Amino acid sequence: MNYFDGLSFSVADLDKKRSGIKTNLPKYYGVQFFHTGGVYLQIDQKKEYKLDTPAVFLTSPGRRFDYGPLAETGHHYCICFCGPRVARYIESGLFPLHP
Repeated sequence: MNYFDGLSFSVADLDKKRSGIKTNLPKYYGVQFFHTGGVYLQIDQKKEYKLDTPAVFLTSPGRRFDYGPLAETGHHYCICFCGPRVARYIESGLFPLHP
């Protein structure tokens, strides 16, 4: 079994000078990782999270994500994907949809 069968990778990026808050209404499932600069995160315009350390969070279709580094700039890595394999990740708990 190939672990990546049934996945299409839409975006893979590294932004070393990420600044400002981004509003994301994703069409894909994603893993967002802020390596430096801390991170601000708000999901569906509800509770705000602010972490001064590296942080990772998941994004998914049907939700609104507002996020960005706490410092003036920060390193942001992301990988986004879609496909039938994602449903199995969600069912197994590998990709939880609850914030």
